[in-house]
Parts: sequence; C-alpha cells; structure tokens
Amino acid sequence: MKYSPEKSFSLALSIFGITVVAALVIAGAFYWEFHADPIQHDSGAWANFASYFGGIFTPVIALINLAVLLFIVLVVTDQQQNQLASKRLALDMLAQWNGPELHESRRVISNLIKDTPDRAQLRTLGELEEDRSEQSLHAFRLYHFFEQWAVLASMKEIDHAILSTAIGSRAIWYRTHFFEPIQAREKDKYICKALELIEEHLFKTLL
Repeated sequence: MKYSPEKSFSLALSIFGITVVAALVIAGAFYWEFHADPIQHDSGAWANFASYFGGIFTPVIALINLAVLLFIVLVVTDQQQNQLASKRLALDMLAQWNGPELHESRRVISNLIKDTPDRAQLRTLGELEEDRSEQSLHAFRLYHFFEQWAVLASMKEIDHAILSTAIGSRAIWYRTHFFEPIQAREKDKYICKALELIEEHLFKTLL
C-alpha cells in the first residue's frame, strides 16, 4: 500500500476529535442529569463519583494518548520518507549528469566555449533554438538539467548537498563561461525567466 501522509494525519486527527467530542458528551450528559442535585458531603459518595468518572474517562484519555502518539509517529515517518526521496532524486540526477547523453553534451559545450575565447560571441539559447543544430541540442540538454535542478532545489524536494558536493565546481564553471555571458543578451523571455531561477536557486547557493 502506498504511504499517504495526508490520509494518516486525517485519521489521527479524527481519532483525537472523536475522543474530545466523547468527553464533552459524557460531561454534558452528567451535568444535565445531576446539576440540580445538592452537593454531597458524604466521602463515600465522592469516592463513587471519582470511580464513575475514572471508569468513563480512562479509555477516553487512552484514546487521546493513542492519537497523539500516532500523530508523532506519522510526522517522523513522513520526514524520513521525504529525506529518503530527496536523496534518491539527487542520486538519479547525479547518474544523469554522468550518463552518456549529458556527458556528450557537456563535452560539446565545453569545446564550444574553448573555441570561443570572446564570450560575447557565444550565441544565446534563443539563437541556438532557431537553427536546431547539434550544438542547440546539447546546449538545451545542459540548460534543462540545470533548470530541473534549480526547480527541485527551490521546492526543497532534492538533497541539494549531494549534487553540490559532487558537481558544484563544474556547475560554477558553466555558470561563468556559458550561462553568464549569454544571459545578458538573451531575448527569449521564458528562457530569461528560467536563467534567473537557475541563478537564484542554484548558482548563488554554490558560491
């Protein structure tokens, strides 16, 4: 069965709510029935009264304790599940970075950068998109990788530390030699917005 924290939290809150309502109903019924009776001064009557309420409220308190315990367990489990998922996602992206497709794209773009000493001569992503060349394919594959990383980092759904430790220095190299030189000249508003996201949630955190 797939873990669903929303349903589990709802169950815990439902148990807590039911127990609170039950306690209020019992107390209300007792007050309604006996509120007109005079206060007893007999210690035996008070002992019976305490036994009555102890027998009624002990299981109610036990249910409340169970609901609180269940809620705590679910919160801890949810945190552990999220941490595990974020680590798996980071490792998947690291495998993608080292995979053959992105490795080839990194090689092509690195050679393009080296062959273009004047960074102002690098074509923007919008310009590359128009010609649909091999360079365009590799440039956008690299760009989309960083965009995905930035989006996940902004949503705190990925273990940013794993990727930062593994490829942080290489990411900064592409920022300095590829993304920064073309960002100022990029005219496509959607690409500009994505480059700003990458800068804000990825590159600045790596410096």
